[in-house]
Amino acid sequence: MSVSSRSGWGRMVRFRLSGSIPALAGLLLWACLAPPVMAGGKPAAPPVVSREELDKNRAALTQVVQRLKAEQEALRQAKQQERTLLDDLEQLDLTLEKGRQELEKLTASMEETRQEIPWLEERIKERKERLERQRRLMAGQMRMIYGLGEQGMIKMILSQDDAALAQRSVRYFGYLLEARHTRYQAFRESIQALNLAISEHQVALNRLDSQATEQSKLQANRQERRKERQTLLERVRADGESRARQVEALQQRQEEMTLFVKRLEEALAEALLANARYGHIAEQKGKLPPPIHAQGEERPPGIFYKAKESATVRSIFRGHVVYADWFKGYGLLVILDHGDHLFTLYGHNSRLVANHGDWVEKGDIIAESGDTGSLTGPGLYFEIRHQGEATDPTAWLAKKGA
Repeated sequence: MSVSSRSGWGRMVRFRLSGSIPALAGLLLWACLAPPVMAGGKPAAPPVVSREELDKNRAALTQVVQRLKAEQEALRQAKQQERTLLDDLEQLDLTLEKGRQELEKLTASMEETRQEIPWLEERIKERKERLERQRRLMAGQMRMIYGLGEQGMIKMILSQDDAALAQRSVRYFGYLLEARHTRYQAFRESIQALNLAISEHQVALNRLDSQATEQSKLQANRQERRKERQTLLERVRADGESRARQVEALQQRQEEMTLFVKRLEEALAEALLANARYGHIAEQKGKLPPPIHAQGEERPPGIFYKAKESATVRSIFRGHVVYADWFKGYGLLVILDHGDHLFTLYGHNSRLVANHGDWVEKGDIIAESGDTGSLTGPGLYFEIRHQGEATDPTAWLAKKGA
């Protein structure tokens, strides 16, 4: 069944979580202050929460997620599950993601260096011009002093009939010599400043050259890992028995996700009071927009949208980002809690935009599509879960043309 999508620009409303309460019991207390719904069905503006409180509750949420992931990994190891090609794929994906982050960080650093170089060049130009002005002033002053000569100065002073005038001449020559000394000092300092600017400019050029070399290495390494990944996918597709084992492994990941979301909801419920308000997503059943502008196909228990890498992924409704990280079988994953025991999952992303603890509005950008953890190429895997259990997403999304 084909499912189409539409998306609109929205604004990201981010609140940084905090609070002065223990990690589990006090997790996300501020979410109880989540915006209520005004008359007419429109959500009210989010309340103002102190930065300190938000930051502390963000840390609490991170601790809960890390604890649940550790529990899940311990359970997996206890079952002593056989390693599958899906596990090999995950390791390659994690390596690729680490490389992407390093490359992104390096690219940003290179851009900073590129912006610094013109500024350094302008500073060198200004200091050269200042040095030239000082040189001309000193040359004129020195010509005047040496034109008089030592005897000329003495003669000029002694030739004055008026003692006061002679005294002024002495002071004048004193000022002249002092000014020469001051200009000489300034000239020397300008030379030092120019040399420093030239040195800093060369350092920046060397740094950029080194960064470019490192960038080429990272890109080459990333390309090799992508080739390895493609080879692994071809092995899975060519071997029917292997393919069946991967499907079984994916089903196991679905069961792990069910357990994880249930445990996550329990942990949130311990901290979020019963009157927490999210916007009543249940009232929007059958009216919600799809998360990405792409053609989708049902892939129970969710929908897989075939999309090019880095396509925009948006929130289908106001929600709280309770998970934004890697998840086995889902790749880079975002989980939103919308209240009413309803969670939406956005998997296989190439990059996450939303972070733990963010509040997002309907239509806000939360990720970019990709193929992390995917066996079928780039796109977005989307699920809706109610009380941890997967539910048919087509019942919640608006029909095409509606």
